[in-house]
Amino acid sequence: MIGILCNNSDMDFFKDFVEKNVKNEEVLIFNIQDLDYEKNNVKGILIKKDIIIYDYFKIPDIIFNFSIQYNRLNIKKLRNLVEDEKIKVFNSSNNVNQYMIYEILNSNEVFKPYIKSYMIKDKNTILLEANFIKNNIIIPIKGTKNFIYIEKSGEYYEIYKENNIEEVSKLGFKNSLNRVLKKKRFLVIDSPKLIKNNQPFIIRVYLQSDKKQSLILYEIPLFEKYNLSSNITQLVEVLSIKMFDYIKKFLPNLFLIYFDFIFDLGENPYFLRMGGADISLFNDKIKNEIYKNIIELSFALE
Repeated sequence: MIGILCNNSDMDFFKDFVEKNVKNEEVLIFNIQDLDYEKNNVKGILIKKDIIIYDYFKIPDIIFNFSIQYNRLNIKKLRNLVEDEKIKVFNSSNNVNQYMIYEILNSNEVFKPYIKSYMIKDKNTILLEANFIKNNIIIPIKGTKNFIYIEKSGEYYEIYKENNIEEVSKLGFKNSLNRVLKKKRFLVIDSPKLIKNNQPFIIRVYLQSDKKQSLILYEIPLFEKYNLSSNITQLVEVLSIKMFDYIKKFLPNLFLIYFDFIFDLGENPYFLRMGGADISLFNDKIKNEIYKNIIELSFALE
């Protein structure tokens, strides 16, 4: 039996997703709230061929995690699954620690040209050092939300927040920065001037593991469209596969992820962040490919 762990709000989505693809395998869809690790059971939806059963079941030995956990109790439940030697959990955490990913990539000389200087700073430190900011990217340590790009232009600062841009003077900059920094700890990244219009141009590359190698599912621009040179697009694709394969040496159970890349005015790419399994990538083009790979990876472990 194959397990799909998802957020409670995504149960119906995965039920439909599995129902349309299932053949001879058994797939159990469940959320972490309905799991009792001590009793080794979970309430979920079991789908096999033409049968759908809502009931309590034994915890599956193979689990593909599409959830993000914030609640302390639920995080503990997920950790129990991950640390259980009898259970294989793919994508054990989708709330990615960006500092850890930067440290992993920066340990390899091949990737250093594509990693800008970075430091962990808390909100108070960023505000105290606001006068020294010129061109910087600020992202939370955990997760992929609240990307901020700051570009100094003469006596003004342009603050690019996802789907929003604000131009402020030196006097108003610190107050504006205080307002947009929602978390406590951040990765502050030195940045060149970026290709942008209303927002910086970002390419998102979705990848998955199969039995032999990493594969690119597809790539999309975020926020703004821009026609990159074909050789730069190819470079990003090659980089993505190499980076994913390298990260998997440290985090071997990764199954489905994405990378975001930014570009300077000369179209040179730089790594921005990594995200975990995200149901937004389940478009009609690649839904079947993802399911097929779930089944193949599961059978390879049996």
